[in-house]
Amino acid sequence: IMSVPRLNWVTGIGISSSSSSSNLGRNQISAEGIQFLANALETNKTLTSLNLGGNELGSNGIEILATALQYNNTLSALYVGRNSVGIGGAQHLANLLNHNSKLVKLDLQSNEISDGIQYLADALQNNITLKTLNLARNNIGDKGAYNLANALEYNNVQENLAEQKLVDELCEIIHNVVTSSSYEVEHENTLDYDCMTDDIDQHETEDSENEDPTFRTNREGYFNEQKDFLQNFTLDYMIKVINFYDEIDDRTNKRKHTWKSVQHRFKRVLDKSYIRRFRKYIEQHGAKRNKFNEIEAHVFDMFENARENYLPAHDLDLRRWALQKAKEISLGDFSASAHWVLMFKRRHNIVSRKVTKLVTRKTANDSEEIVKLVDKFIDDIRGELNNYRPEQVLNTDQVGSSKELHSRRTLTYKGEKTTVGVIQSHNAITHSYTIQPMISLAGHVVGPIYLCLQEPSGRFGERVKENLFRANNVIVTCSKSGKLDTTLVQCWFDHVFLPSTPRKSLLISDSWTGHKDPNIYAKSKGCKRVEIPKNTTDQIQPLDVFYNRQMKSIIRKMYDRVMLDQLSISLMERNNIIQLISLVHSQMSAPIFQNLIRYAWYASGYLDKHPGSFQTVKDVCFSLDGTTCQHNNCDSSPFIQCSWCRKILCFDDFFLSYHIH
Repeated sequence: IMSVPRLNWVTGIGISSSSSSSNLGRNQISAEGIQFLANALETNKTLTSLNLGGNELGSNGIEILATALQYNNTLSALYVGRNSVGIGGAQHLANLLNHNSKLVKLDLQSNEISDGIQYLADALQNNITLKTLNLARNNIGDKGAYNLANALEYNNVQENLAEQKLVDELCEIIHNVVTSSSYEVEHENTLDYDCMTDDIDQHETEDSENEDPTFRTNREGYFNEQKDFLQNFTLDYMIKVINFYDEIDDRTNKRKHTWKSVQHRFKRVLDKSYIRRFRKYIEQHGAKRNKFNEIEAHVFDMFENARENYLPAHDLDLRRWALQKAKEISLGDFSASAHWVLMFKRRHNIVSRKVTKLVTRKTANDSEEIVKLVDKFIDDIRGELNNYRPEQVLNTDQVGSSKELHSRRTLTYKGEKTTVGVIQSHNAITHSYTIQPMISLAGHVVGPIYLCLQEPSGRFGERVKENLFRANNVIVTCSKSGKLDTTLVQCWFDHVFLPSTPRKSLLISDSWTGHKDPNIYAKSKGCKRVEIPKNTTDQIQPLDVFYNRQMKSIIRKMYDRVMLDQLSISLMERNNIIQLISLVHSQMSAPIFQNLIRYAWYASGYLDKHPGSFQTVKDVCFSLDGTTCQHNNCDSSPFIQCSWCRKILCFDDFFLSYHIH
């Protein structure tokens, strides 16, 4: 989103006459990038569905988007789940709901809205168009649920759409009468208001459905002009109306409800012709619609079962399951067409995705057990946290990295069959080094970072030691594989952990064998180690859940710049790796990232309360406002904005000049 070519593409949405939906989910779009899209949305007249789920919009990005959509008259479905919207973002979205009259579906799942639900609840009392609102996993609590339920009680979303059309037509008639110089008046009976009195005898109530044929024909002509009349009602709604209308009083053996009672209960039913039309529709389509619903439910159950067991599913499978069920319930004319498959996927928010992680069947079968392990560990550790201050609670983890990190995405030509990227060395992307950062529950990066380089002999020679790059915030070691073993973990504990942490501390680390030796921690009687259960680190290890990905994004940006600008620098060299890791560790240690680190703990389940709004690495370091470097009148293109001093620097002034804090 940040580059000029991407900007041109996004702006192009505003003039496209064919694009009705757009999926921009999981693209690392931040508040800076969303501004380009917002500009296009203000004037766009074709886009009806927009998926921005899994990005990094935050409260600021949501504010920009919500402001733009106040002027958009076509978008009806918006997906912004997993965007760290927070309380502030909920307020901006509530303002959108107060002004936008086109949005029908809004997905806000996993956004930590919490107390922000009150803003949305207030807006829903007045919004009459929104029909679907997904608030899953937002920690709104009992109070939030009560406020939401109270708002929905007064929500007027079921107002009959035909009434608005009638009002528009009447306004046009009045305007024509006022502006005309001559009139031709006709008298016509259209509505039988007598039917709405409450003192009608039971005989009239029962027979009035069979009205004067002439009157019925006239009214049917009116409804025939409204081809979408029945589309305003679901089959369930029609059945409820008919059942209520036909309900018999056991004492009198007559209809229990007067026509006025029916209209009071179902305000969208304007007159008794609706009853006749509903009966006819249910008779003709009810049984068939139920069979369609059976097919829909069966296919979705099969799909859910497949994905719960991590099994692959494709369009052909959806069609096969649908046809099997259609044959079973004798719906012979159902073909499960490509259009049906497409609409099924849209109804259930199903898309095709690349498999990014493979697990054994045993791991898949153990998924429920893993959930139990996660819940038990979090419950136990929360009780333990009461005995420690936030700065005493620590998490450390090993992060493997290739000597050359290449970008996995790029801008390229639409329709390109094979997208090729270039690297400096195939050897560099298979042989790795290991880094081991440490963070605290207080939101700080703790101590120097531990770096294990790969050396063929497993040790540094004397000449190599003499020429190693010296960085105060990096402790350097090596092994043949570039990975740690128990001996090197002991070195980490002695030279990183002990000098950097309080005497009393709670160390949370994973179940890797190298961490388990109790002799490693014998030198610190005040250190208690807690082991994260196996196969759960992606859910409850703060470094894995959020921090490491942010840290590695800086490393990847540096490799990309070297390759793109063809700089004569080899980031695979020993000293350049040390210098690179030192600079990255320095940037991540800035106070501006304190809430980001605390969010990593919150997202892992250790904190009840959201730490508040925060900026990602992309927001802080790579959302560059300036066009040139700000160091010593340098006119080179910018690379990074320092998270400490906020200077915008080119690659040379950041890396070669070693801009350390």
